[in-house]
Amino acid sequence: MFKLPAKPSTKIHYRYLISTLIVLHFGSFKALAQDINTTLLTPQTGSCCFELQYDYNFPQNITSLETRLLTPGLFFSSLQYDLTSGWQYEVLQQQRRLRWTFLQGMEIPVGQNELLDFCLSGWNSMDPIELLVLWRNGNAVARRDTLRLNCFDCWEGLNPTVDCQADSSYILSFDFLNISDFSTDYITIREPFGQDLIQEENIFPDSPIAIDDQLDNIQLHLSPSAIDLEEICFELTPRHLLNDQVAIDCCTANICVAIPDCDRCCTPYEDFEAAVNSGFDVVIDCEEGQVSFMANALNDCDRVNYMVDDLGGGIVDGNESFIIGNLEEDRWYEVCMTVDRQDRSGEACFESTSLTFCESFYYDCENCFLPEEVDLSFDCPDDFELVCGCDGMTYLNACAAESWAGLAEWEAGTGCGEEQLEDIPLSVVWITLPNEARLDWSIGGLVDYRYFLIQRMLPNGEWITIATVDNSTFTYFDTAPADGLNKYRVIGVVESGKVVISNEDFILNSTSIFSSEQGIRCWPNPFEDFINIEAPSGQVLQVQLFNVQGQLVKHWEVQGLSSPYRLATTVLPSGVYFLKLQTKDKVVQQQRLIKN
Repeated sequence: MFKLPAKPSTKIHYRYLISTLIVLHFGSFKALAQDINTTLLTPQTGSCCFELQYDYNFPQNITSLETRLLTPGLFFSSLQYDLTSGWQYEVLQQQRRLRWTFLQGMEIPVGQNELLDFCLSGWNSMDPIELLVLWRNGNAVARRDTLRLNCFDCWEGLNPTVDCQADSSYILSFDFLNISDFSTDYITIREPFGQDLIQEENIFPDSPIAIDDQLDNIQLHLSPSAIDLEEICFELTPRHLLNDQVAIDCCTANICVAIPDCDRCCTPYEDFEAAVNSGFDVVIDCEEGQVSFMANALNDCDRVNYMVDDLGGGIVDGNESFIIGNLEEDRWYEVCMTVDRQDRSGEACFESTSLTFCESFYYDCENCFLPEEVDLSFDCPDDFELVCGCDGMTYLNACAAESWAGLAEWEAGTGCGEEQLEDIPLSVVWITLPNEARLDWSIGGLVDYRYFLIQRMLPNGEWITIATVDNSTFTYFDTAPADGLNKYRVIGVVESGKVVISNEDFILNSTSIFSSEQGIRCWPNPFEDFINIEAPSGQVLQVQLFNVQGQLVKHWEVQGLSSPYRLATTVLPSGVYFLKLQTKDKVVQQQRLIKN
């Protein structure tokens, strides 16, 4: 027997109604499915009185129900019968054993029906009380339910809170304190008939909750439909496993928690911005000849205006899809999603601030794409052998077009010549170590890259790949630039195998040009109307500026002048220049300069 301490009944956020403790005995008897046929007890608050109900939703020829008190010295009192007509009541043992038969042996009514209201007399112990319910088919017993009644709480729920989520759902959190006389292996959740708002059906702790121990921060996920309720009510029943098939249920508590009035619409601006930047899904329906757009992270607080090239658009809520037809085959379309977030009254959350997210898609219903052929994990080579796909986009090579993009057709050559998905700004910096150049680049937008190819142009105009770096690297050192003008570019290879080509940048390298002489400074950079050069007195004889083609564009004789030298550059056009200094001993390249 299990001894449960008495606890006063209070209502803060929870209402406790002490209910049943059930043991199901199967043995040699035919077992009815527990989730279909169930005996239920609902206690009366603040007393040792109960309502006995049965739940019989699947007919199995049950003709009578019998209740029998198993605990010695106890008796039914204050009996009240709430049965419909057709039931026959029989006393088998005064105040301890009762039987109800329906219509002289006909099957009992299906559904949830109240059988008996009763109180208990003679109860003078803190031990649970056992009540046997027999489900009979004629004289045969089809099932036994042994109910354990208790007039005290066996658990407490502490610190309940309900938090609103960005997707309009709720999280209900609370702490569970086990005050029964046995450990709790798991907790069963039961909602009222017709209510289906809680995602979880059971709570499984990592280990059993010992007597007087507490499980903190239990979280239940509530449906957005809970917004229609002032409070959500449900039952929790702690369960202790005896073996693989039998469990003891502690007293069931009915919990009622208030649903907060949440401001789901006017989130922080950063959240709104992130939701818009999450973009939208594009679904092409070739059978209907139309395409639909659905935002990934917006909700019914958002007003979304979709606009498609040459096709128009329309306004929908953020949780609705927009569908448009009359598309042309083998064509790229740009669609833009412009979003306004409003509160429930229709007022703008951010002073009419709108955000726009655009994306391109290729409409092809003539089998250019073969989705079943896509294998993003396939190990394609990084050979720069551009092909033009049947979707009009340039891919790194045939393997990338086939395996990563799932294209059915492509043409070898120099690619399609289409506009790039986005720019990769590239800058090449002359490093003051002998014969070394540093490349720096950056990316923008939401394109995911596999890796980058570093390319340098040969004297014959052909580009060669000098290195491959991963997608987290944005700097590369070329330790062996060619003599003379070196042009560089970076090729970004996206997940689907498409390529994004950066702008070109260059350095002028010469075996007669060495690293910066210590003590020589040149400023400003970028410059406009003048350049300042500072060097040890008498060291510099002349200064020369070359353009990117290696042509001399400006020459100054500075011998005999005192340092720093202020050299006029007003007449020079904007562009990139290379500075050369002639000293007594050698020629020194100071740095690359930019004229605004």
